[in-house]
Amino acid sequence: MFSNRQAMVKAAFQHWFLAHPAAVGQTYGAHLRAALAISARLLMAGVACAVHAVIPSLFTTTASRAVAQLQLDFTRRQTHRVARIISLPISQR
Repeated sequence: MFSNRQAMVKAAFQHWFLAHPAAVGQTYGAHLRAALAISARLLMAGVACAVHAVIPSLFTTTASRAVAQLQLDFTRRQTHRVARIISLPISQR
C-alpha cells in the first residue's frame, strides 16, 4: 500500500510540476523564471492600462507595445522549438 501511495504522489508531482515544462523543452526552474518574467511584464502593462483609464494622456501605448513584444517573443520561442524538433533524428521526435 505504501509504495502504491508513493507512486501516486510521484505521478501527481510529475503531472502538476514537470510535464508541461518538459513538453516545451524546459526544466521546472527555467519554466518558472520565464513564466514569472512574462507575468511581471503583463502585470506592469496592466497597471499602465489602469492608470491610462483614469488619466488618458499617460501610458498611451505602453500596454499595446508590451503585448506586441510578448507576441514577438512567443513567436521567436515557437520558431526555435520547431527548429530544434526538426533537427532531431526522426526516431527522437
